[in-house]
Amino acid sequence: MAASSSIRTAVVCAALSTIALITVSGERTVGFGVVRESRDAASDGISGKLAKLQDALAIEPAQQPAWSRFTTAMKSLDQASSTLEQKRLSGGPEAAGEQARHALLFSIALSEMGDILSARQALILRASAPLLGSAFICAPNSVLGAGS
Repeated sequence: MAASSSIRTAVVCAALSTIALITVSGERTVGFGVVRESRDAASDGISGKLAKLQDALAIEPAQQPAWSRFTTAMKSLDQASSTLEQKRLSGGPEAAGEQARHALLFSIALSEMGDILSARQALILRASAPLLGSAFICAPNSVLGAGS
């Protein structure tokens, strides 16, 4: 039970670190903020990234229901980010609140997945979080000074 709590804490910390890193980094790519990688740059797309992660994690049959929930959450976040990006590109307002919601949902999904993983798997998930998160966690232009 304590190990599960430690893994959960580590995964949440990794997710929050990723969010902070993405928010304060000066990296500029195409997207509704300045961090989200463009669809062209994401050669694998979210499905490819998840397939590679599943292989790396060696998801066991008992872990499959949690993995299915995790992939559903990741695909949902990817779709929500695409929708928000299109609204912004069409002249819609910046959506810092929605971006924060995406970051929170990402953190929760990582934490829930971390609950069922072995220590080795949790390390792999934590190492993969920045790449996965960069697909749909975006910093608004105003945070990174892109409007300056």
